[in-house]
Amino acid sequence: MSIKKMLRSVFALALSAALMFGTQAGPAFASETKEYKEAPISMEEEFVLAGGFSNAKSPVITKARMKLFNKAFRKFTGSTVVPVAYLGKQVVAGVNHLYLCRSKAVVPGATEYYCLVTIYKDLKGKVSILDMIDTEVETMISGEDGGWFMPKSIKLTKTVKKAFNKALRGLNGVSYKPVALISKQITEGTGYSVLCRSKGVFPGATSGYSIVIINRDLDGKAELRDIMKLSDNEASFPLEPDPYYPDHSMNTVIVTAAEGVAKERMEEIFTENSLTIRYDYDFINAYAVSLAEDVDEATLTALIEKLESYDEILTVGRDWYYHTCLVNDPVI
Repeated sequence: MSIKKMLRSVFALALSAALMFGTQAGPAFASETKEYKEAPISMEEEFVLAGGFSNAKSPVITKARMKLFNKAFRKFTGSTVVPVAYLGKQVVAGVNHLYLCRSKAVVPGATEYYCLVTIYKDLKGKVSILDMIDTEVETMISGEDGGWFMPKSIKLTKTVKKAFNKALRGLNGVSYKPVALISKQITEGTGYSVLCRSKGVFPGATSGYSIVIINRDLDGKAELRDIMKLSDNEASFPLEPDPYYPDHSMNTVIVTAAEGVAKERMEEIFTENSLTIRYDYDFINAYAVSLAEDVDEATLTALIEKLESYDEILTVGRDWYYHTCLVNDPVI
């Protein structure tokens, strides 16, 4: 089933920012918990997502979330489906809940994939599977020595966050916000499979989910190994400058701030480097900043390297919109 079909199935209210990612499955196990009660969405969540899916503050599968999942999959057959992370919810005539799961057909030699599961709970408390989208992205989880395995907790530790930031430093064009650690691999160092919310760093970009694979060696050096998109973002790449956004040129760079860094601190850094904020992409904590005059390639490269040296800055890249949409004239 396509992303567009999923959107229709959830009454066309879900924003593309939430149509993101699937997981694989395993058998759903019953759990003894107190009766599940729907927690109200905060005013802030309703405002930010405007009727779409509100991102979960924590992706952890709690007892209440597991109980809801088990209830929906009680009579499900054909595949084993195991919830990995809780992504968010959407208030409709009831509530839609979005899960990342692992899914594997109950046949010899079947491969395990990630899938996106939407569970609907109506106003009377009845629960059902609204949608289940296969992503065709393998989990690679084997449990064998040297292979990928599920971590004890999907919460992101300081070590994982630091390795992630190092591995993606300098990557431009798309912003990746880490959500959960969904698998690990121990070899000569440690491999991390990190679930991320992804979004293009340009006006009008839509959001999706991706899995970012990184490796941290024994000396603490981190490198990017792979990026796998879990959902079709259906982003549109404008071919002409939008009059509501700043002019795009060689003197502009896109800067993504590290999580938790205040805008005031970023403004200080930009002032120190004679940069002016042309546009604030507040939804992904990024900024389009520019020098007063156009510069040559060497000067631009030196500026990027200097900005990357700040701990407060996650990534710095050339103006993606200018170089890709206006200069390279991509095929859409």
